[in-house]
Amino acid sequence: MPLPWPTGLSFAVLQPAWAEQTHTIVVGFAAGGSVDGSARILADQMQKITGDTYIVENRTGAAGRIAVQHTQRAKPDGTTLMLVPHGPMTLFPHLFTELGFDPAEDFTPIGRVVTYNYVLAAGNDVPVTSGEELREWAEKHPDQASFGSPGTGTIPHFIGETIGNRLGVDLTNVPYKGSALTVNDIVSGVIPLGTMPATEALPMAEAGRLKIVALSGSERSALTPDIPTMEEVGIDFALDGWFAVYGPAGMDDAVVAELNAAMREALENPDVIERLATMGLQAAPTTPEELARIQADEREVWREVVAETNFKPID
Repeated sequence: MPLPWPTGLSFAVLQPAWAEQTHTIVVGFAAGGSVDGSARILADQMQKITGDTYIVENRTGAAGRIAVQHTQRAKPDGTTLMLVPHGPMTLFPHLFTELGFDPAEDFTPIGRVVTYNYVLAAGNDVPVTSGEELREWAEKHPDQASFGSPGTGTIPHFIGETIGNRLGVDLTNVPYKGSALTVNDIVSGVIPLGTMPATEALPMAEAGRLKIVALSGSERSALTPDIPTMEEVGIDFALDGWFAVYGPAGMDDAVVAELNAAMREALENPDVIERLATMGLQAAPTTPEELARIQADEREVWREVVAETNFKPID
C-alpha cells in the first residue's frame, strides 16, 4: 500500500534540503540488461515523483563488484546509491577470500525493487517433469546427467548443484559464457538440462522448443502461473531472485526513509509494474528493515549450499 501523505501535500513539498541534488544510481552491469533496465525505470519514476534528478551510471566488471566497491566508498549523503542483484550481497561472501567489502556492514539497505525466478529447463526429448523423474533419469543415464549454467560460481550453477544434491544424484555442471548459449544447446540437444534466469528460457519454452520443469521461487509467479515451483515437483529448494537499492554505510535514517518512500510509490505505479513485467520482473518493494532480513536469511542459505558443493573459494 502507498504510504499515506498529509491531505493536500505533494511528495515534493515534503522533501528535505538534501533531496535537491542529483542522485546517481550505480549499476554493475552493461546497458540493455534487466539490472540496468530496472534501474532506469526506477530512476525515471523517482524523478517524476520527487522532482529531483536521478541518473543511472554503469560501472561494469568483476561480476558487479566494481559498482559495489564504488558505492562502498561514496559519501553517505543519499546522492550515491546502487541497484544490485542479490548475488553480491548474499552469495559472494562465500565465494571470495578477498571480497573487498562486507555486505552486512558496509552498506545501508534502502529497499528491495523486484523479484524474479530461476528455472530448471530441459530438452523436449528429456523425460523429466518432476524431481522423481529427474532422479530416475539421472540414475539410468549417468553419462548424460549434466546441466548447463552461465558460468562456474554463478547462482544458476549452485542451483543446479543443489538440485542434484537434494535428489541424491550426480549432476555435472557445464559452464557457458552466458545463459543464451545454454538455452541454444538445450534446444539443439547438445546438453539435456540447464539452470538460468527465467527470462532467458521462457521465449523458447513458449515457442515449444524446450520445457521448463520448475521455477525456483517460494511460490508460483504471477507472470507464469502455470509453471510449478521446484518444491511442488519434489525438489527441496526455493529461492527468489531479487534486485535492491543500497547506499553506503552510515546514511541518516531520515534520508533512508525519504528514499524508501519514493521507491515504494514508484513501484506501486501501474505503468512501472507493467514495464518491469515485460522483463520478467515483479515489482516487490520492501522497507529497509525487511530488505536487511531478506539479505541476512539468504546469506545463510548460501553458506549451506556452497558447503554442500565443496566449492573452493577464489581470489
